[in-house]
Amino acid sequence: MKTGDKVYWTDPAGEKSGEYEIIENKKYGSFIISKGGEQNTAYEKDLKMVTESPSLKVELTVSQKLIEDVICQGVESACVYWMEINEPDLKQLKSRFPADSGLAYGEKIAAGIMQKGHLLRLHEANDNVDFANPDEVIGNLCESGIRNGLKLLSERCFDSFYNIISEQWDDDDADNLIQFSVFGEVIYG
Repeated sequence: MKTGDKVYWTDPAGEKSGEYEIIENKKYGSFIISKGGEQNTAYEKDLKMVTESPSLKVELTVSQKLIEDVICQGVESACVYWMEINEPDLKQLKSRFPADSGLAYGEKIAAGIMQKGHLLRLHEANDNVDFANPDEVIGNLCESGIRNGLKLLSERCFDSFYNIISEQWDDDDADNLIQFSVFGEVIYG
Protein backbone atom coordinates (compact mmCIF):
# COMPACT_ATOMS: atom_id res chain seq x y z
CA MET A 1 0.00 0.00 0.00
CA LYS A 2 1.20 3.47 -0.78
CA THR A 3 0.27 7.11 -0.44
CA GLY A 4 -2.79 7.96 -2.51
CA ASP A 5 -4.30 4.45 -2.40
CA LYS A 6 -7.99 4.17 -1.52
CA VAL A 7 -8.65 1.76 1.34
CA TYR A 8 -11.41 0.52 3.60
CA TRP A 9 -10.53 0.70 7.28
CA THR A 10 -11.78 -1.63 9.98
CA ASP A 11 -11.49 0.39 13.18
CA PRO A 12 -10.32 -1.05 16.55
CA ALA A 13 -13.93 -1.86 17.47
CA GLY A 14 -14.18 -4.10 14.38
CA GLU A 15 -16.48 -1.76 12.45
CA LYS A 16 -15.88 -1.12 8.76
CA SER A 17 -15.56 2.65 8.69
CA GLY A 18 -15.86 3.46 5.03
CA GLU A 19 -13.46 4.52 2.29
CA TYR A 20 -10.29 6.42 3.22
CA GLU A 21 -7.20 7.61 1.41
CA ILE A 22 -3.67 6.83 2.60
CA ILE A 23 -1.94 10.16 3.06
CA GLU A 24 1.27 9.00 4.78
CA ASN A 25 3.20 5.76 5.21
CA LYS A 26 4.50 5.34 8.77
CA LYS A 27 6.90 2.76 10.20
CA TYR A 28 6.05 -0.85 11.03
CA GLY A 29 3.03 -1.20 8.74
CA SER A 30 1.06 1.78 9.96
CA PHE A 31 -0.46 4.55 7.89
CA ILE A 32 -2.12 7.92 8.33
CA ILE A 33 -5.48 7.73 6.56
CA SER A 34 -7.91 10.53 5.81
CA LYS A 35 -11.60 10.84 5.04
CA GLY A 36 -13.26 14.23 4.73
CA GLY A 37 -10.53 15.96 6.71
CA GLU A 38 -10.65 13.39 9.55
CA GLN A 39 -7.32 11.64 10.05
CA ASN A 40 -6.62 8.34 11.77
CA THR A 41 -3.69 6.04 12.28
CA ALA A 42 -4.35 2.53 11.01
CA TYR A 43 -2.37 -0.67 10.70
CA GLU A 44 -2.04 -2.49 7.41
CA LYS A 45 -3.82 -5.55 8.84
CA ASP A 46 -6.92 -3.35 9.35
CA LEU A 47 -6.90 -1.91 5.83
CA LYS A 48 -8.29 -3.40 2.67
CA MET A 49 -7.64 -1.96 -0.77
CA VAL A 50 -10.56 -0.49 -2.67
CA THR A 51 -10.46 -2.17 -6.04
CA GLU A 52 -12.20 -0.68 -8.98
CA SER A 53 -13.16 -3.11 -11.67
CA PRO A 54 -12.61 -1.82 -15.16
CA SER A 55 -15.89 -1.35 -16.96
CA LEU A 56 -16.81 -2.21 -20.48
CA LYS A 57 -19.73 -0.62 -22.24
CA VAL A 58 -21.39 -2.77 -24.87
CA GLU A 59 -24.10 -1.55 -27.17
CA LEU A 60 -26.35 -4.17 -28.67
CA THR A 61 -29.06 -3.88 -31.27
CA VAL A 62 -31.92 -6.29 -30.70
CA SER A 63 -34.21 -6.80 -33.66
CA GLN A 64 -37.78 -5.70 -33.37
CA LYS A 65 -38.88 -9.08 -34.74
CA LEU A 66 -37.09 -10.83 -31.85
CA ILE A 67 -38.80 -8.59 -29.29
CA GLU A 68 -42.16 -9.15 -30.99
CA ASP A 69 -41.63 -12.91 -30.81
CA VAL A 70 -40.89 -12.73 -27.07
CA ILE A 71 -43.94 -10.49 -26.46
CA CYS A 72 -46.06 -12.89 -28.50
CA GLN A 73 -45.01 -15.79 -26.28
CA GLY A 74 -45.60 -13.68 -23.19
CA VAL A 75 -49.18 -12.71 -24.03
CA GLU A 76 -50.11 -16.12 -25.45
CA SER A 77 -48.77 -18.29 -22.63
CA ALA A 78 -46.10 -16.98 -20.24
CA CYS A 79 -48.10 -14.24 -18.52
CA VAL A 80 -51.66 -15.56 -18.59
CA TYR A 81 -51.41 -16.66 -14.95
CA TRP A 82 -51.22 -13.05 -13.75
CA MET A 83 -52.64 -10.77 -16.46
CA GLU A 84 -55.57 -10.20 -18.73
CA ILE A 85 -55.49 -7.67 -21.53
CA ASN A 86 -58.20 -5.03 -21.45
CA GLU A 87 -60.85 -6.29 -23.91
CA PRO A 88 -61.72 -2.90 -25.47
CA ASP A 89 -57.98 -2.21 -26.03
CA LEU A 90 -57.55 -5.64 -27.57
CA LYS A 91 -60.56 -5.18 -29.86
CA GLN A 92 -59.24 -1.79 -31.02
CA LEU A 93 -55.77 -3.23 -31.66
CA LYS A 94 -57.13 -6.18 -33.65
CA SER A 95 -59.18 -3.79 -35.82
CA ARG A 96 -55.93 -2.23 -37.06
CA PHE A 97 -55.04 -5.46 -38.88
CA PRO A 98 -56.94 -6.87 -41.85
CA ALA A 99 -58.56 -10.25 -41.20
CA ASP A 100 -56.32 -11.82 -43.83
CA SER A 101 -53.08 -10.38 -42.34
CA GLY A 102 -51.89 -13.89 -41.52
CA LEU A 103 -50.95 -12.82 -38.00
CA ALA A 104 -51.96 -14.92 -35.02
CA TYR A 105 -53.41 -13.48 -31.79
CA GLY A 106 -50.07 -12.85 -30.04
CA GLU A 107 -48.40 -11.62 -33.23
CA LYS A 108 -51.09 -8.95 -33.67
CA ILE A 109 -50.59 -7.79 -30.09
CA ALA A 110 -46.81 -7.64 -30.42
CA ALA A 111 -46.93 -5.90 -33.79
CA GLY A 112 -49.60 -3.49 -32.58
CA ILE A 113 -47.44 -2.43 -29.67
CA MET A 114 -44.06 -2.32 -31.41
CA GLN A 115 -45.05 -1.21 -34.92
CA LYS A 116 -48.17 0.84 -34.40
CA GLY A 117 -47.54 2.39 -30.97
CA HIS A 118 -50.61 0.83 -29.35
CA LEU A 119 -50.91 0.79 -25.56
CA LEU A 120 -52.66 -2.10 -23.79
CA ARG A 121 -54.07 -1.76 -20.30
CA LEU A 122 -53.53 -4.86 -18.20
CA HIS A 123 -55.71 -6.28 -15.46
CA GLU A 124 -54.95 -8.91 -12.86
CA ALA A 125 -56.15 -12.30 -14.04
CA ASN A 126 -59.36 -13.35 -12.26
CA ASP A 127 -62.85 -14.52 -13.08
CA ASN A 128 -64.57 -11.17 -12.55
CA VAL A 129 -62.47 -8.60 -14.42
CA ASP A 130 -64.32 -5.31 -14.87
CA PHE A 131 -62.58 -3.85 -17.93
CA ALA A 132 -64.56 -0.61 -17.56
CA ASN A 133 -63.18 0.03 -14.06
CA PRO A 134 -59.92 2.04 -14.32
CA ASP A 135 -59.08 1.12 -10.71
CA GLU A 136 -58.58 -2.49 -11.81
CA VAL A 137 -55.81 -1.59 -14.28
CA ILE A 138 -52.50 -2.90 -12.88
CA GLY A 139 -50.26 -1.50 -15.61
CA ASN A 140 -49.77 -0.71 -19.26
CA LEU A 141 -47.89 -2.59 -21.95
CA CYS A 142 -46.44 -0.22 -24.55
CA GLU A 143 -43.37 0.22 -26.76
CA SER A 144 -41.47 2.59 -24.46
CA GLY A 145 -42.17 0.28 -21.51
CA ILE A 146 -40.83 -2.70 -23.44
CA ARG A 147 -37.68 -0.81 -24.39
CA ASN A 148 -37.17 0.17 -20.75
CA GLY A 149 -38.02 -3.37 -19.62
CA LEU A 150 -35.32 -4.79 -21.89
CA LYS A 151 -32.79 -2.35 -20.41
CA LEU A 152 -33.82 -3.27 -16.85
CA LEU A 153 -33.68 -6.95 -17.72
CA SER A 154 -30.08 -6.51 -18.91
CA GLU A 155 -29.18 -4.85 -15.60
CA ARG A 156 -31.13 -6.92 -13.08
CA CYS A 157 -31.93 -10.27 -14.64
CA PHE A 158 -29.08 -10.93 -17.02
CA ASP A 159 -29.81 -14.65 -17.48
CA SER A 160 -33.21 -13.84 -19.01
CA PHE A 161 -31.71 -11.02 -21.05
CA TYR A 162 -28.99 -13.32 -22.38
CA ASN A 163 -31.53 -16.04 -23.23
CA ILE A 164 -33.56 -13.52 -25.21
CA ILE A 165 -30.68 -12.01 -27.17
CA SER A 166 -29.30 -15.46 -27.93
CA GLU A 167 -32.80 -16.47 -29.12
CA GLN A 168 -33.11 -19.28 -26.57
CA TRP A 169 -35.75 -17.79 -24.30
CA ASP A 170 -38.56 -19.67 -22.59
CA ASP A 171 -41.81 -18.68 -20.86
CA ASP A 172 -39.94 -17.47 -17.75
CA ASP A 173 -37.79 -15.12 -19.82
CA ALA A 174 -40.80 -13.76 -21.73
CA ASP A 175 -42.68 -13.32 -18.43
CA ASN A 176 -39.70 -11.47 -16.91
CA LEU A 177 -39.46 -9.11 -19.89
CA ILE A 178 -43.14 -8.24 -19.74
CA GLN A 179 -43.12 -7.75 -15.95
CA PHE A 180 -40.02 -5.51 -16.13
CA SER A 181 -41.75 -3.63 -18.97
CA VAL A 182 -44.94 -3.06 -17.00
CA PHE A 183 -43.75 -2.82 -13.37
CA GLY A 184 -40.00 -2.21 -13.53
CA GLU A 185 -39.50 -5.43 -11.57
CA VAL A 186 -40.83 -8.96 -11.27
CA ILE A 187 -43.92 -8.97 -9.05
CA TYR A 188 -45.64 -12.22 -9.99
CA GLY A 189 -44.12 -15.69 -9.96
